[in-house]
Amino acid sequence: MYDRGHTILSCTQCAKTFTRENAQVVQQNFCSLVCYRTWRKETAIAHFWERVLKTETCWLWQGLCREGKWPYGIAKIHVNDSIVKGTHRIAWALTYGPIPQGIDVLHHCDNPPCVRPDHLFLGTDTDNVQDAIKKGRFHFNPLRKGETNNGAKLTWTAVEKIRSLYSTGQYSQRHIAAMFSVHVMTVSDALLNKTWQREEAI
Repeated sequence: MYDRGHTILSCTQCAKTFTRENAQVVQQNFCSLVCYRTWRKETAIAHFWERVLKTETCWLWQGLCREGKWPYGIAKIHVNDSIVKGTHRIAWALTYGPIPQGIDVLHHCDNPPCVRPDHLFLGTDTDNVQDAIKKGRFHFNPLRKGETNNGAKLTWTAVEKIRSLYSTGQYSQRHIAAMFSVHVMTVSDALLNKTWQREEAI
């Protein structure tokens, strides 16, 4: 469509018409940056739910998951003007709103890939441990090493990857902790051999 030699476009987000010469973003498919940013957020949210398999019980994340004993889904998107990481945390934030700082999103169903909102609840680390004890799946023994310890947050494969990444000097402990969805102290302890020592190194 033309107007005196100028191409007339329709905004992908709001359908408002505008000329290509007046487009405010490089993609030139949106009448304003507000529309472009809104479209990006809505598209990311729709794409998130498209990767979820809804069964009669759990809603299972079909995308990338962490390796090891607790295969939580890996993803990050903008929700409520902040970046949320972890599929179960994203599902909570999209459904119920912001997650308070220092609070975890826990599973009633004990199924890490599950993102069904009514299977999730908020709690502290203490709440998480108490929930595990109540369900009979937490038997802490400080003498049990590595993956044999039920309190372990990582696997040997993950620990070796963490040590390899840190040795390059390109990643901070905080960055690595975010990549593996663990607390920065978990990474620090693994790097300093406070935890995750091979038997031959003990």
